[in-house]
This record gives sequence, C-alpha cells and structure tokens, in this order.
Amino acid sequence: MPRGKRKDLPTGPTPPASTPGPSGDARPPILGHESVLRRLQTYHRQRWRGGTMLWAGPPAVGKKTLALRFAQGYLCEQGLFLGCGTCHACRLIDQGHHPDVIVFTAEPGQTHSIEDVWRFQHQITLRPWHGDFKFFLWDDAERMRQQAANAMLKTLEEPPEDTITILITSQVYRILPTIRSRAQILRFGPVREDVLLSHLMRLGEWTEAEARWVIRWSQGRPGLVLQPRGFWELHRRLRRAVLDWFQQWLPQPQEAWWRYMEMDVRPLTGLAQEVFRVTGGIYTADGWVWNRWWVQQVVLHGLMILRDLYWLRLGLRSLIVNVDVIGTLERMAAWVEPTWVERRVETWLSFLHDMAVYHFGGAWPVPGRLTK
Repeated sequence: MPRGKRKDLPTGPTPPASTPGPSGDARPPILGHESVLRRLQTYHRQRWRGGTMLWAGPPAVGKKTLALRFAQGYLCEQGLFLGCGTCHACRLIDQGHHPDVIVFTAEPGQTHSIEDVWRFQHQITLRPWHGDFKFFLWDDAERMRQQAANAMLKTLEEPPEDTITILITSQVYRILPTIRSRAQILRFGPVREDVLLSHLMRLGEWTEAEARWVIRWSQGRPGLVLQPRGFWELHRRLRRAVLDWFQQWLPQPQEAWWRYMEMDVRPLTGLAQEVFRVTGGIYTADGWVWNRWWVQQVVLHGLMILRDLYWLRLGLRSLIVNVDVIGTLERMAAWVEPTWVERRVETWLSFLHDMAVYHFGGAWPVPGRLTK
C-alpha cells in the first residue's frame, strides 16, 4: 500500500474484556478496549507497517500502556500478540531500554520541540537494531509546537516501510488536520464498570461499594482505578473532610451561611491545609496561598458530592458516584433543592476554570509522593 496513506483493514474476532498475558507474564491485564484490540490484532496478524496511527481518548484510559504492548507484539521473540512479557525483547521494552522503541514525552508544562522532531527524523532513517521494526511513540502529541508539527508532516507522508509511528493524545482536535488525515485513528473510551469491578474484586482489596466508588470517581479510567490503595485512602480522607464540612453548614438556616459560600469556595479549599497541614502552593490575587493539586482535589470532591445530592433529589440513585456513603448522602439530600445545587455547581466549576486559566496554566500534576 502507498506509504503514509490511511487504509481500513478487516477486523477479527472480539477479544475478551480483560486480556491477560500468557503463563508467567507478570504484567497487569489490558482491561476493556475490545474494538481497539480487535483492530490491533488484525494489524499484528498482517504485520501492518510503514504508517502512522493516532490514538485518541481521555487521559489515563491505557493508551500508552497498550501502545507499548502493541510494540512488544511485533518485537516479541515468541511472536505473541501484545508480547509474552518474559522474553528479552519484551523485558527491554518494559524497562524502557529497547533501542527500537523510542518514546517522546513532554514534561508537565512543556511541549514537544523542533529538536525532538529532528531527532525523530534522524532515528527513523536508521535500520532497526533488532528484528524488523522500529516504533516511535509520541505521548501527549497535542503538546507539539506548530513548527515541530509542520516539520514532522513530510516524514509522516512517506515513512520508511520498517517503522510504525503512534501519536497518543487526549485532545485530538489540537492535532493538525493534515496529520490526522495521514493517520489510522483509533478511538479509546472509558472502560465499562463491570469490567473494572470484576478486576478489582479479584484483587480482594475492596468491598463492592468501595470498588464502585473508585471506578465511578475515576470515570472508567484504568490508570486511576489501578492506583495503589494508599492513593485512594488519601482520597477517602479528603472526601470525609468535605462531607463533614457540608454537614456542618447545610442544616443551618441559609441566611447564616449564604455569604460564607456564595462568593467563592475559599473555606472549602482551606480544608487541604486545615486537615492535612499542606504547605506551599501559589499566591492568588486575594493573598490566599494554596497548593494547586490539593485545591483541585478538594473542590472536585465537593462537586461530586453536590452532583450526588442532585441525583438523589431526582430519584436517580444509579448515577451516584459515592455509593459507599449513600446513607450519609441521603440524609444530606433532605437539606437541599436541585436548583440550589445547580447554582453551586456552576459557581464552583467557574472557580476551577478561573484557577486553571489565571493561576495554574492548566498543569496540575499529581505529586508522586501521594501514590506511595
């Protein structure tokens, strides 16, 4: 087929919702994405090459993980789809040391530069060190400068036949249309709740209600669902503090606390410092110093609680996120009206937007120490 041109390939049988590796493979299973796996199986079987793929979907749904597994399948010494996980080539890819799998990443707040593209253009002309293929993965491809994207375009039009380039993005609309038109587009979505629930229950660390809370808070994204238990214990403590704050004020006459909440959410965001003694952060226009990640998480928990109260008032229990504290939420729901919740949600979403635009530049990395 002409290099760099899109071509739809036939699909194979549907893979299972959870795709474990072969015996002896210690890698976690691939959860969900059945339609994507079906296409990748076809590519693997036909040894598709000499082209570009654009993998688009929400953050943390497993795009980069699956891209590396796909590369393992091509380079695996046993020739297995998604690799065996135990041969020398698979282990090198897992360790990030395989010379034929090159990953381009941008640090938080940074972009892919023209120098990155120059390195890509040089590397793509070289023959593979091992085997018959070279893989180039661009994580957060939407964070590529205009100059860099334009420079890459010519290479993507006529790539060498022994290469596969995968552009990974959570914001496909920011990818140049000329690049999108030259790529095989694979779309990822959230993983079904029943698939993630089955996996968490097999791990034996959660009750069903706790597992459903984790899955719904994560919005079906395995990269969050599979965070260590300590990560979710921290979120449980944050939620408990926010729930206590709500329960302190909601039963009071509205005149007693209306102005306390109406103008902004400073009292709520202050929970991060009051409960967890968080220090550092940013200096805002009104002089408040907040840690940006903690502010976001506290307000998001507040929004999730307001959302649950809204659905309870409308009788839509199946949409509740915080299912493991449903009894507390039902008592709180008696104190609010849906229209009041709508106004609070609008105010707090505006608050988050203003902070992202005027204070944080949209970069809110999760501190690594929180996941240990």
